Amino acid sequence: MLQMPDYTPAPYVDNTSYEKIPVIRKSINGDVQTFETPFQIMHYQINMAAYLMLGKWFDFLKENDVYDNTRIIIVADHGEGIGFRNFVFGDSGWEDILFFNPILMVKDFNSQNFSIDEQFMTNADVPSLAMQDIIESPVNPATGNPVTNDLKDTLKIRVEKVAEWNPKYNNGYTFSPGNRAVFHGGNIYDPTNWDVTEINIQ
Repeated sequence: MLQMPDYTPAPYVDNTSYEKIPVIRKSINGDVQTFETPFQIMHYQINMAAYLMLGKWFDFLKENDVYDNTRIIIVADHGEGIGFRNFVFGDSGWEDILFFNPILMVKDFNSQNFSIDEQFMTNADVPSLAMQDIIESPVNPATGNPVTNDLKDTLKIRVEKVAEWNPKYNNGYTFSPGNRAVFHGGNIYDPTNWDVTEINIQ
């Protein structure tokens, strides 16, 4: 837990004068979200702390006249299941799609407005986003392959998760058994767009 209103670390946190449980927040597009558990509230608060720091960085860029001519991409490696988009992938126990829905934010050159884009994206879109309209027909210097995200729309997307995430115990050429989710396209929040099978990744 972080201390409000600035979401800062503190030896003792007391936010009772700011809010009560459940914590209710409203998004920019009008969606209402209720945070009922300490686990949910903590994840909300750490994101708030990160966004406040990003805001300070953006202000610094603006003060130094480099914000408008800078493309900024913020991407996370994974999300966290905190019980907002519950559905079960088969018998796998993957009960929350938010595990696979990390943040991906792009501030383009001279952009002024904020919008939410729900099209299917992956972390692998970042190189194409970074070079878009800057490098014509970009090529990966290590492989010679074109840098493009075209295959995303033609291939099945596989998401793999194993029970033992720690590489200290799960490493080498054979990995712990886990589950593979195959995404067929469309709305990621629709369970019918996913299939799940048990796997032993080798």
